[in-house]
Amino acid sequence: MLRDRDALAAGAVLIAPAGQRPLVGRKRVDLPDDATATATWSAADALFESAARAFGPHLLAVALGGAGNHGLTGLRKVKDEGGSVLALDPERSHAPTLANESIREGLVDAALDTVELGIEILRAATSQAEPSETGRHRVR
Repeated sequence: MLRDRDALAAGAVLIAPAGQRPLVGRKRVDLPDDATATATWSAADALFESAARAFGPHLLAVALGGAGNHGLTGLRKVKDEGGSVLALDPERSHAPTLANESIREGLVDAALDTVELGIEILRAATSQAEPSETGRHRVR
């Protein structure tokens, strides 16, 4: 479980505790304890926006699901900073609102099933190459 000021490391998976809004920096993740400063900022927006600022065009953001527009502002920031966005195919998601809205706004580079997402994430994590065209579903 993620703790405040945990270092980022290649190959590490960090899971934020429920109710926390992780803020990603170049070398670590902070979990601010000032709830009033982030009360109107969703955890997904906090994660995507801070990661976009830290990693810009090197960021691959993945929208697996979400209710309402939580995360949409953050995904806009990812695209504004030159990052890439993948989404779980809305037809395969139990909570497809975020994927549907981000696709509608033209933020998603590809909507993929879970196997294809895994392949693209692994590919991005192990190379500096652009995401593969093989097996991708084009987003209209």
